[in-house]
Order: sequence, then structure tokens, then C-alpha cells
Amino acid sequence: MELSFFLRMLLGHLVGDFILQPYKIAVAKRAGWRGLFLHVSIVTVTTGIAIYRTTPHWYFWIIALFGVHLFIDQFRTFIFTDNSNGKSLYLFILDQIVHLISIMVISWLATGWRFSSLSAIYNRTLSSSDGILLFACLFIIAVWVIPILEVELATAILSKKTPDNKNLVPGSSIRPGSGLCGTVGDDWFDYLESRHLYSVSFPAEVILATLQRCVAQ
Repeated sequence: MELSFFLRMLLGHLVGDFILQPYKIAVAKRAGWRGLFLHVSIVTVTTGIAIYRTTPHWYFWIIALFGVHLFIDQFRTFIFTDNSNGKSLYLFILDQIVHLISIMVISWLATGWRFSSLSAIYNRTLSSSDGILLFACLFIIAVWVIPILEVELATAILSKKTPDNKNLVPGSSIRPGSGLCGTVGDDWFDYLESRHLYSVSFPAEVILATLQRCVAQ
């Protein structure tokens, strides 16, 4: 149960923090408390669904998660707002590391989870249900998290070229000259942005659209 609880917590976080955080919510979150509360509430609901009745006091840990996630994200919203000189990438990675640590701590407090329980993954002793949870987490990481990390990396490169832009929202003003499939023109990024694709929203569509462009070239 310990590993299952941790994987459910992780899955709830990935769904709420990535899949259900479209461009508009990401911008609103940076704008103030209203957007921040909305985002944290979404993460809390998705995680609550994931761990529903898995422990006798599951609801307590959901309330704790809401407070912890809000506490972590308010730093990114109101304190660490300088995205110049590649800081956005470092802050994104740091933010996710802190969230992961908080999930580990809550899992430990709630079920006695230990990091060593992850050895079941390497030993291939996972239960079928835990295997499904792990696959879902890895799928979201591959389809949503990695593309967002690439956007953050591109934003970091751009911010080094325009160091005065301290409030750059990742994905909102990126104009790299080349991509995986060769030169990509401004019209392509205009198209993605017009559909809110080249951002934190629907990376799977970004990948599909980019592949279609690669085939056409």
C-alpha cells in the first residue's frame, strides 16, 4: 500500500500540475492569488481522486497537500519572479524537486512509505495495479513534462539573449531559429501560440503538429 499511495500522489500531481494547467491558468497563476488558488485547487482535487479512501485519514493528507502546494507555489508567484539569464529553467526544476520531496514526506507520514520501496520497480515485483500507476506517471512525464522542460530550456536560452526581460512567461515569447526538424519560421510558432499549444497546454498536440510539419518538409 505504501508504494501505491506514493504513486497515486505522484499521478495526481502530474495530472493537476501539467495536464490540467493550460496556458491561461499558468499566466493567471503568475498574476496573483486568484489564479494560484485555482491551480492549487485543481492539483488538490486530482490528487484527492487518486488517493480517495486509500488510507483511513486520506482527506487530512489532501488538506495538507493543498497547504504545502500553495506554500511552495507562492514563492514562484510572488518572490522568485526573475526569469532572466536562464533562471526560469532552474526555478522550474527546483520547483518540481520540492514538490516531489513534499509528496515523499506526505507519503511517509501517511503510510510509512520508504524510498527503498521503489526497488520493486527494478526488481519487477510491482503489483499489476502499481504497474498501471507507474506507466501512467511515465506516460505523462514523456508526453507532457519533457516537452515543457524543452520549452523552459528554450526560454532560458532566449532570456540570456534578452536579459532585461525578467517577467518572461515560459513559452509566451519564444522564437528560436531552429528546431529538431530544422529551421522553424515565426509563422509556425504564431500558429502554435494562436491555439495555445506552444506553452504548457496540450504538449501532445505540439508533438503531433511538429511531426506533421517534419513529414511535410
